[in-house]
Amino acid sequence: MAINVFEGARRIAILVSVLAVIATIVGTALDEPYLTAKYSISGPGSSRERTEEFCASPAASQYFTERTSTGRAVYVTLCFKTMSFGEDTDPLVPYKVDDEGIVWGAGAYTSDVMSYTESVEREFSFLPSEEAWVESEAARLKREQWAVSLGALAVGLAVFWALVWVVGWIVRGFAGIERGKDSRQ
Repeated sequence: MAINVFEGARRIAILVSVLAVIATIVGTALDEPYLTAKYSISGPGSSRERTEEFCASPAASQYFTERTSTGRAVYVTLCFKTMSFGEDTDPLVPYKVDDEGIVWGAGAYTSDVMSYTESVEREFSFLPSEEAWVESEAARLKREQWAVSLGALAVGLAVFWALVWVVGWIVRGFAGIERGKDSRQ
């Protein structure tokens, strides 16, 4: 009984293709999208606003992970805006409003500002409208992940099968085997 090298090669190619499909589907299904939310805060007592911009360099910022009520992880950036406290001073981060309504400010890396930003982080939780946005954004990113993964899989399989066909064509040519046959007649 002769060994059919071409049949063996076809079976190996099919096995590699099936494993690639399974790995792509499992990997994409298990990979959670990387969700980020950036918020801008003008000062103590002000509400936060979602933004797409990065923090300006003199501003203070806080980075942390927060979970929604459904358990989805979101990487949060809080950007604390600076404000002018006079013409002769650099902009400072407002960190406190005293009983008389006077706003206190300091540099981004001072202990007062860092205590303020850490307290805002501790008190942070998603509002219901923000949770709805997080879920819709997660669904959009997951669709993008599937599109990219399945597109890459299709291109990869097409290249792989073209390579399999070319190798078979070359080997058959050197062995003097007709196209579509596995052995010489």
